Amino acid sequence: MSIIVDHDGVLKLYIKGADTTILPRLDKNNNPFLEYINTTAESMSKKGLRSLYYAMKILPEDTRGKIPIENP
Repeated sequence: MSIIVDHDGVLKLYIKGADTTILPRLDKNNNPFLEYINTTAESMSKKGLRSLYYAMKILPEDTRGKIPIENP
């Protein structure tokens, strides 16, 4: 599931889902926490626990005119 939010004029895409959905979409070269996240998720999995991943990306400004945005 994903949502686009206008936060003080900056468009941000937030996404959540299972590790198999989120991990392939992450920037592996620019993520200092990735090893820690994978180790922690693996440890939780061995205990029978599930994990839910969240990620955020700042969208380019030209995205604004290409997608419908609803105001609450």
